[in-house]
Amino acid sequence: MLAPMRVLDRYVLTECLPTLVLSLVVFSFVLMMHRLFLLSDLVIARGAPLGDVLRLLALALPALFPVLLPVSLLLAVLLAMGRLSADSEVVVMRACGLSLAQNLRPVAALSVAVMLVTGATTLWAQPRAARAFQEVLYASFRNRIDLATEAGVFTEVARGITVYADRTDRKTGVLGDVFIRLRQDGGDVWILAREGRLAPRGSGLELALTDGEMHQFGGPGKPYRRLRFERYDLTVPLPTRTWAPEVTEQPTTTVVRAALAGRRDARMELHGRLAVPAACLVFGLLGASLGLHHSRSGRSRGVVLCLLVLLAYYALLTTGRTLGKRGALPPEAAMWLPNLALGAAAVYAYRRKSREAPLAFEEAAARWAARVRSRLRPGRGEAP
Repeated sequence: MLAPMRVLDRYVLTECLPTLVLSLVVFSFVLMMHRLFLLSDLVIARGAPLGDVLRLLALALPALFPVLLPVSLLLAVLLAMGRLSADSEVVVMRACGLSLAQNLRPVAALSVAVMLVTGATTLWAQPRAARAFQEVLYASFRNRIDLATEAGVFTEVARGITVYADRTDRKTGVLGDVFIRLRQDGGDVWILAREGRLAPRGSGLELALTDGEMHQFGGPGKPYRRLRFERYDLTVPLPTRTWAPEVTEQPTTTVVRAALAGRRDARMELHGRLAVPAACLVFGLLGASLGLHHSRSGRSRGVVLCLLVLLAYYALLTTGRTLGKRGALPPEAAMWLPNLALGAAAVYAYRRKSREAPLAFEEAAARWAARVRSRLRPGRGEAP
């Protein structure tokens, strides 16, 4: 049976939680700004409904959480433990008979909680959101094409395809007196038709035109072509793969079946979804161990250490993925490489801190700082 949460445990959690929440909000806002500018083009330049763009923004968040949750946890633990160390509160706790393991108990509980949330995101929410993102994007482009049914409106329904209809019929979807401009490498093409009708076709939409003519002019020195037709079918491509989702968009159950069948990409995806939540435990232990120090350095130390740890983690992750895709490493080893490497570093740092011994880089930094101070203030500390 778990012991009730002590006052000191709640105190450490109150040091970590505000930074965790604030970091998550700030990082999410920064990363979403880029997507916001891209998706705003659907509203401003393409005429997509604002509601669809807001849904796309909401569906993009689950893809960010597996990255932001471990990062926010690491930064929160580093800053919290660094603040407790700088104010000598950790020393007081140790003097009261609390071991390092007892000091880190709230950090472990917080790491497990963040791991569970991250695991739910990677295993369930992220694949569903990725699939829903593609479906909403498809519907947004479909709605954008349907805007061409508004009489008297020029609409760029796809790249290089502009549609204009003089009159419309909302019930039947028939467009009257249609004008279409196609921008092609060989020259622009203008199409005039008495009427047209939109209908789904394969990976796009088909615009069936009747009783019209096509004009093409390739430029100076090239012939001008004019072609009359009774029926002409124009396919409008849509940027979607909803009928054949990638492995990152597939449910975890589907990925598990593909991994058991021996597919390398499915094995890498499955272990990636498992390794990212486990990284929360590594970051919690490593951040707590690195955050404990004997100096009075400020928050800058925690921020610098956070950046260094993240740089090492994602460098190892990129290396592992590259080696895994090339077949140099098994998918399991490739995706768990960052956790294994930083996990070993976390255990080493924890054992050193439990003996109240500084880490190697801390000793080197202390010697370097002492030399700098002696050169800046020569003679200080000498006997008169």
